[in-house]
Amino acid sequence: MLEGTAFGRYRLIELLGRGGMGEVWRAHDTATDRTVAIKLLPAHFSDDEDFQRRFRREAQAAARLNTPHVVPIHDYGEIDGRLYVNMRLIEGRDLQTVLTDGPMDPARAVHIVGGVAKALHAAHEVGLLHRDVKPSNILLDRDDFAYLIDFGIARALDETRMTKSGNTIGTFQYIAPERLGGKEDARADIYSLACVLYECLTGTPPFGQLTMAELVVAHLQSAPPQPSATRPEVPEQIDQVIASGMAKDPDQRYATTIEFATAARDAITVPIPTPKPAPAPAPAPQPVPQQASVPVLPPTTPVQRPAPPIPVDAGHPAPPVPRHPPVEMPPHRPDTHVARPSQPSTRRKGVLIAAALAVAVVAALVVFGLTNIGNHPAPQTGQTGQTSQTGQTGQNALPDPATLLAQSAVTTRVLKSAHVVQAVAGKIEGLPVKALNADVTTSPTAAATGQWTLTFAGSDINANFVVVDGELYTDALAAGQWSDMGKASDVWDPTVILNPDVGLAKILSGFSSPKAVGRETINGLATVKITGQVSGDAVIAMLPKAAVSGPVPATAWIREDGDHELVRLTLEPSPGNSLQLTLYNWNAPVTVTKPPV
Repeated sequence: MLEGTAFGRYRLIELLGRGGMGEVWRAHDTATDRTVAIKLLPAHFSDDEDFQRRFRREAQAAARLNTPHVVPIHDYGEIDGRLYVNMRLIEGRDLQTVLTDGPMDPARAVHIVGGVAKALHAAHEVGLLHRDVKPSNILLDRDDFAYLIDFGIARALDETRMTKSGNTIGTFQYIAPERLGGKEDARADIYSLACVLYECLTGTPPFGQLTMAELVVAHLQSAPPQPSATRPEVPEQIDQVIASGMAKDPDQRYATTIEFATAARDAITVPIPTPKPAPAPAPAPQPVPQQASVPVLPPTTPVQRPAPPIPVDAGHPAPPVPRHPPVEMPPHRPDTHVARPSQPSTRRKGVLIAAALAVAVVAALVVFGLTNIGNHPAPQTGQTGQTSQTGQTGQNALPDPATLLAQSAVTTRVLKSAHVVQAVAGKIEGLPVKALNADVTTSPTAAATGQWTLTFAGSDINANFVVVDGELYTDALAAGQWSDMGKASDVWDPTVILNPDVGLAKILSGFSSPKAVGRETINGLATVKITGQVSGDAVIAMLPKAAVSGPVPATAWIREDGDHELVRLTLEPSPGNSLQLTLYNWNAPVTVTKPPV
């Protein structure tokens, strides 16, 4: 569209803004002889009948909102194949533009957020969610009167995409954790509004300028930041308001946006009283101290989604992820051609998760976990191998453990590829990916492909992933649709497992006090079981985000014949919490292809 172009009864005067949701024009309405704002949605939305139906329904609902803090909608519909919304023209700037001047005085920030809270409250009372509360959707007139825009569009687009592909609409810097996979309600808008207030007070979003994968993890796992820590002039009382508004559990947030805005106003005007302890009861014979009750969150139901095929060895059926105890291993795969992955295309950034990814991604991206995945013939379950203790003399004497570890470290250091199954028993703090089932290769470049499960808001979502040239791609954010999550190291890069400097070879080389305790048959292979310890630094080198301190108890199962390959490794950072890695298909050529994004 060009300035001066006729659009139905409207004459477009000036382009005011352009974004992913379309263009906003200053226009003259020839039918009413007034200047208005016309939002033109991208042309491809008009081809989607489902979106059109939802758009009209939500625009009609938004037009009926009776609050001065929602930009009045005069008309909406379709002209020349373009959906449009005719709104009152607000002379002013959006909040995102205003914040380029720096953080706001607390009183001004709370005043603006209070207006947005009234707009959201009016919408929530009629069952309308916004789902994309952010500074660019908040308009300020010359008197700092706040207007919230894009109600109907955000809702209609979100429902349409969620129905078709599982996509999530919303800018990741302000997205509530439950929007990354769990059920949502009006409290998701409260979380986003708390993020906006934090940015008004500090000049930056709550978790800064992170990658999409890092944002997913931050929203799922990181504690809400304190604005007073960034700007000392912000009253400390408002830290608790932000913390409650951004609580991971929606039940711990304010019930309404009005309650949130009121708490923010009180935090900058009156001290929040400290609760006084109740009077002590009269002494009783042999009083029994009582423990404070701890609220227990309701269990969540895992979200099951069919995962599309990943671009490697598609002909193999997917096995379930082996958990402790170990399982039998499938036979060696036939060789396949090794192809260098194509270069990654332009990275898709958040609208979204995320994500986070990743995640988050969860999120670390989220707490991440993996169930029922894989691309290789399924091992037979229920077979854990047999361990036999033998003496140190005669033909059944166990080999020297230090020598066997050294030989295995040499073999592992030069591995070109392996299939890796990872499983966690219990929980290892900071380990974002609880399990995976993947092919990992170092040739012609470090790459990996497989499946994992991302845990978003307590729900497990099966997903595929690919790591190529350090970039992480996953379909966790939308079933059947790949997203570029940025650097794999921001979440977890499985290629480090075979990295000779920081991976399994380093751990095998650093075993201390090794002791051969028996023989065990694992997946049809005769192995020697060796116990010992490894340093926490060696574990962190391979798992940088894991909260581990050494020494860490470790057990290695090393193949007794052949090249003494490492068959299994278990690390136990704390009692009852362990990481197990099982390897097979050593040096079988692997093809990893960058997925379309």
